[in-house]
Amino acid sequence: MLRDINYDRLLQYSLRILSKKRYTEGEMRRKLEKQILKLENIDTQVAEQVIERLNELKYLNDEQFVRDYISDRIRFKPRGKYLIKQELINKCVEEFLIDKIIEETEINEVEMATEVLNKLSKKLENCDFRKKQQRAFSALSSKGFSADTIYKSIKNCYRDGA
Repeated sequence: MLRDINYDRLLQYSLRILSKKRYTEGEMRRKLEKQILKLENIDTQVAEQVIERLNELKYLNDEQFVRDYISDRIRFKPRGKYLIKQELINKCVEEFLIDKIIEETEINEVEMATEVLNKLSKKLENCDFRKKQQRAFSALSSKGFSADTIYKSIKNCYRDGA
């Protein structure tokens, strides 16, 4: 009987936090482990049962989470593949799943980097050509773009010393 109460408590907690934000399975596991530490006499197996139930209900789906995350990053906050991968690893997604979905997804890093540079161009309009290139390189590398992508986008944006 006590185990059912604990299961219900953890399930209700999970549903409550999922109503506010999406989580990966790994993030949810962390949250449940923290919750178990706050409560007393709860077996960690209960957390696994809750995660199984959330998967059955389709509230947790790492594959869909990764696809949506990458899509959002491409559209709203452009980042390079490297940084996207790091962000997803920090969200406790398995690396093989991230690699698989990144390979399947059409990501034009040069186009995204060029878009970032176009937004940055107003801030750089009073800088000389060399300073523009340095700041552009710095901005793009901080967003996880590869050096090759950065050079291509700088070449696209700042042709002929413009």
